[in-house]
Amino acid sequence: MVVARLTGREAAIFNEKLDSFAQLYERLSNAIKALSEADKDVVNRRGEEVEATTLGPDTILPMSGAAFVNGTAMPNIFFHLTIAYAIFRKEGVPLGKRDYITSFVAPQIFGAQ
Repeated sequence: MVVARLTGREAAIFNEKLDSFAQLYERLSNAIKALSEADKDVVNRRGEEVEATTLGPDTILPMSGAAFVNGTAMPNIFFHLTIAYAIFRKEGVPLGKRDYITSFVAPQIFGAQ
């Protein structure tokens, strides 16, 4: 949805039922491909443009692309990331705070390469 909003393309429709890791990896590959194909100049321009933006089934608001990303998309992404982290922890995957937070801070702080 973010790529579609910031590039002016139609949003991709995904099969919501993933039954295997192969399907999950394919979904990730498609998302990475869509991100890598996004034109930086178009994204930057559309980040400033205000247009009608759908938020839920009955709400349409005029909003810039940047406001959509910062006010709606990023909180949603962080929510899902945090839930996935919590599920992994609950299932016994040996993760700690450092594993979660390292990607958000300068790599030299934690010595990550």
